[in-house]
Amino acid sequence: MIKTDRACDLRQAVPALIMLGAVVLTIAACSPEVDGITGLTRDGEGRLVGLAQACQGKLVGATLVQDANTQRSEHVGAWVTEAPSAQMSWALQQPFSPNGWRTWRPGPQDLAPDHVYTLFVWREENVTNAAPLDFTAEDLPTVGEGRVLISEPDAAGETHRPAVVSRDEFNRRACG
Repeated sequence: MIKTDRACDLRQAVPALIMLGAVVLTIAACSPEVDGITGLTRDGEGRLVGLAQACQGKLVGATLVQDANTQRSEHVGAWVTEAPSAQMSWALQQPFSPNGWRTWRPGPQDLAPDHVYTLFVWREENVTNAAPLDFTAEDLPTVGEGRVLISEPDAAGETHRPAVVSRDEFNRRACG
């Protein structure tokens, strides 16, 4: 049998293609579908309040991570609701969260400058479902009662930047 260059190339390419397909399927299977939106606002007393709204299912908790995608990553706040719901709000700072919430780790009283914080909301423990919110301490002056900080995709849809919207707009964007 005469071997052609094409036959050799195909035999060498097939294992690589199978491996690539397996990697893609694994990543797709492990990545939860984004369902909803996460935001940050302030209550009438000026305390930071986390907001989340899901489109399907019920949310059960939230985690605040400092420098999430770095070697310095640190969980600085974690909360779990006793009554899962599609809409949630909870105090990020002390006094502790309202009735119906358990605080695993209270959020920091002050957010340090020069750090990126990420607020994750989840339906299952450690599985993010609502779009996370990335923000810095420098973003907080724009947040007030009735104004919600969210992550908004750029024109290419690849990166997110902080944006402030009304509470009504936050609710509209949740499943839009």
